[in-house]
Amino acid sequence: MIHDKLCCSSQNDVKHVMMMLNLSRDNFQLGHSKVFLRESEKLKLDYKLHQQIISCIVTIQRWFRAHLMAKQFSKLKSAVISIQVSFRWYALVTMYSLSYCRPTAVATW
Repeated sequence: MIHDKLCCSSQNDVKHVMMMLNLSRDNFQLGHSKVFLRESEKLKLDYKLHQQIISCIVTIQRWFRAHLMAKQFSKLKSAVISIQVSFRWYALVTMYSLSYCRPTAVATW
């Protein structure tokens, strides 16, 4: 059947996942293509899904904030380098002009 080829997990896989999630065997039943859950088990699965979604959101937010901080750091670094270049140029010109314009003492003995 085509349906069986499209399905990628067997009933054993589903049972294994349900047992990993600590769901009671009495509170779910496996059909050929569906899993039937009691409301309490559905709520547990919904809660775990919600936790996983929140975890993914926090990870994305952390990555985005790190990206923004890296971008801000890059801008700040280029601004600091620009200020350093300007100051060093100013210091060089000032030192040159002071040494060039300094009157020389002439000894008259």
